[in-house]
Amino acid sequence: MNRRLPMAAPGFMTLSCLFLFLAASVLIADKAACGRDALSISVGGLWDLSGDHRREGQAAYIAAKKAVECLNSQDGIDGRPLELVVADTRGEPGSLLLEAGKLVEQKKVVALLGPTSEALIPVLRNYAEAHNVPMMLTSGDDPLLPFKKNESVFWTFSISPGLGPAIKALFMEFARVGLEPVAPLVADNVKGRRASLWLQGYGPESHLRILPFQEFDPHDTDVVSQ
Repeated sequence: MNRRLPMAAPGFMTLSCLFLFLAASVLIADKAACGRDALSISVGGLWDLSGDHRREGQAAYIAAKKAVECLNSQDGIDGRPLELVVADTRGEPGSLLLEAGKLVEQKKVVALLGPTSEALIPVLRNYAEAHNVPMMLTSGDDPLLPFKKNESVFWTFSISPGLGPAIKALFMEFARVGLEPVAPLVADNVKGRRASLWLQGYGPESHLRILPFQEFDPHDTDVVSQ
């Protein structure tokens, strides 16, 4: 019997976070939103719309666009419409920083969303913290910890619930629909081994039968043997 898991509404998580995040950002909008239209609140999106990660970038853009459209249909934030200003970062750190600077300095956005690739998170986090710009990460699942001791993260936020809670929610749904056994296929690296700990821990809690783990090299193009 084929079982279909219910799909979440497109952009739901982004929509929820935008609503909460921008409700706070509007407090600084009067000062920052002095660009093309002083009545609107401009938000910048930094995603790979071309290059190797263009599919993920385009998906993030569509989700954010739908979120903005939904909020604007409900009178925006405090009666002010939102405007999403997007730049193509092409998966390059240099392009990411260049476009971030343009959005903040020229387009006068009050907050930034992005990036597409988890590898670019440190670049964007550094920019946000150095320039005091609210930054909502739309990729990655690591906790927002300071890069150095005795430092704090003031300007960076994340829409990700973290790997542990995400796996727990997934296993709860598997248990609800009776989808088992679960055969984990994890990457042979630090992140994969960390994921395997969560998988092992939440299996018994969810009363799911977890099969032995199979590892693969992140650079493999064929995992048939696993």
